[in-house]
Amino acid sequence: MSTSKQSVTNAFNTIVFPVMSTDGFIKINNKLFARLLDSQILQWVSIYVSTQLKREYRIEYGTMLISVPATSFNSTIGGSFSKLSSGGTYGAKTIKMLELSIERVLIAYNEEVRPIFLNTSTLPKLIAAYKQLKTDDLHLYSTGHPEFNIACAYALLYDNSKSSKHAQIAIRNYKTIENEFKNQGITAFWPSEGIKQTEALLTALDKKNTETLFEKWKTFTIEQLKLSILKKT
Repeated sequence: MSTSKQSVTNAFNTIVFPVMSTDGFIKINNKLFARLLDSQILQWVSIYVSTQLKREYRIEYGTMLISVPATSFNSTIGGSFSKLSSGGTYGAKTIKMLELSIERVLIAYNEEVRPIFLNTSTLPKLIAAYKQLKTDDLHLYSTGHPEFNIACAYALLYDNSKSSKHAQIAIRNYKTIENEFKNQGITAFWPSEGIKQTEALLTALDKKNTETLFEKWKTFTIEQLKLSILKKT
């Protein structure tokens, strides 16, 4: 008996979400769950179901700053549920496969994902996590530059000196990538966008109005990711 997309989400909502809800996660929709810590740290879990004949699904998660402008969910700090899965995917071709795999998802949440969420649940912890990343990975720059996020986190902690230091590093890195792309004839908007955002942060630091900037960026991210329900919690 084949399962449907809805069967996967129903299984997750029945077996896994009740455990997540005890950690403060709320349901954004049937495939997206999130919580907001200290009004700044967004932690999320999302379900993706394959439409191919070999029915599979994967579950991704991440921790990100909601006051950093974003148009998609950032899994730079995070990834895919993987406990006892095959390459990060879970089988759901039959009811029995789904039952077994959703139990593995629950194990993954409890043993792998929950500790990572705990270890990125405060601004100092999130800064430490970003500092551990390999910053030579271009994917990290395009989905959420570590140095830029560190700069924003320090600004949220009112440590303007460290924020400025990391913002300047972010700009240098962005400009290096932008020049490399130009030399290779590659067109990409995100390095220049990253420079603009980081320069906006430096200006706000200089004028001592970072709170206004972060509120603007937070509103943007909430609208882009359709997270308005978080404002009510």
